[in-house]
Amino acid sequence: MLGRIVTQTRSPSPTGPHERHEACCPTAQTLIALRRRTLSQKLPAALAPEMREALLAVIKAGVTPRISVYLPVTPPPDAAQNEVLRRQVVDAAAKRLTALGVNPLDSARSLERLEASLRELAHQAPARGTLVGFASGPEVRCVSLAAALPLSVSVRRCLVLRPLLWALQIEGPYRVLTVSTKQVALFEGDARGVRRAEQGALPKSLEDALGSEKTEKQLRVRGTGPAGHVPVYYTHHNASQERKIDLQRFHHAIAAAINARVAKDVAPLVLVADTTHQSGLRAELRVPALIEAPVTASPDNWTDAQVRAQAWPQVERARLALCSAEPGSWERARNTGKGIDLLDDIATAAVAGRIRRLWLEGERALPGRVDLGTGRLSSGAPDDDILESLAEIVICHDGEVGIVTGSVLPSKSGAAAELR
Repeated sequence: MLGRIVTQTRSPSPTGPHERHEACCPTAQTLIALRRRTLSQKLPAALAPEMREALLAVIKAGVTPRISVYLPVTPPPDAAQNEVLRRQVVDAAAKRLTALGVNPLDSARSLERLEASLRELAHQAPARGTLVGFASGPEVRCVSLAAALPLSVSVRRCLVLRPLLWALQIEGPYRVLTVSTKQVALFEGDARGVRRAEQGALPKSLEDALGSEKTEKQLRVRGTGPAGHVPVYYTHHNASQERKIDLQRFHHAIAAAINARVAKDVAPLVLVADTTHQSGLRAELRVPALIEAPVTASPDNWTDAQVRAQAWPQVERARLALCSAEPGSWERARNTGKGIDLLDDIATAAVAGRIRRLWLEGERALPGRVDLGTGRLSSGAPDDDILESLAEIVICHDGEVGIVTGSVLPSKSGAAAELR
């Protein structure tokens, strides 16, 4: 799980009016293309089941306005600022709720629970990470992220989900394969750290993979020497050829175990090994999610922290690059008649539950409101946002929402979708 989720739930207060709504072995080029496609398809599926459940609890509470808070964490020695900043954020939300005419008693209860959840979660938040809090009436959910996101306080009809979804895309799970002749290990982790995975069928070392069957010189004999004298002994191969054969067998044994284990998994895989193993292993591995950029080093005796320090930047760069590229699966959906990019069409399909994947520009603001019954777009309050509303609606209908950066979507609307 990427971040610990804290829940605060109380029975709704009967006092105060609230607005409610329902809310086969491929070639090298083929393998590289497949790897890129697999990673790009992973980006929209950022929500773990527990995260989706937490968001749905807040969205389906049906109480508006909703509160969204993004609170950066200051590490020691300035950690005392976190308490001050948290108090300022809650006060800012309270003023906004008062300006919108929300019953002061109701807003005080909701903000009290929100502040308590943020305070509880702060003790486990990563240094320079972000605390995220959502509240809708009695429902409060908070999560900590490793990403450093800007300070933000929003009180509006819908949650501000895009910064969270973008961070979850980057912070998703990944694997690291460390290889040397002395030690082979598989790690699993996320932005916060890695842990050793079960070895399973993966050989622990070259000796474990080959045992006593290492390639040796072949001693042969020719009947007699020149002029019928004593027998002549001779050998085939030299030391470098023998080692090359052993490494090929070693790489094949590792790849066979990894291919069987993660070939169909879309979590990125980072290969950490020196130049002796990089090219040979990559030729044998049939893992579409293998990251192309190598970590060339000898990982003998590395700690978990060292593995994470070397692997995580590669994962982060790969995912950031994919966030700034046009979604390949949308292009394929359009070619089959299931890709749409007109905002009116997307909104209508969203409320009908017909969207499988939705892509949104992360920085785009699009004022307006989506009618939850018809999908009709209209103007709303100045801080209403159509793209955030679409994110809520698609998540409520069990769809996937991906965030892209820059103007890479096919239309200028800031949205594109793949239909079910």
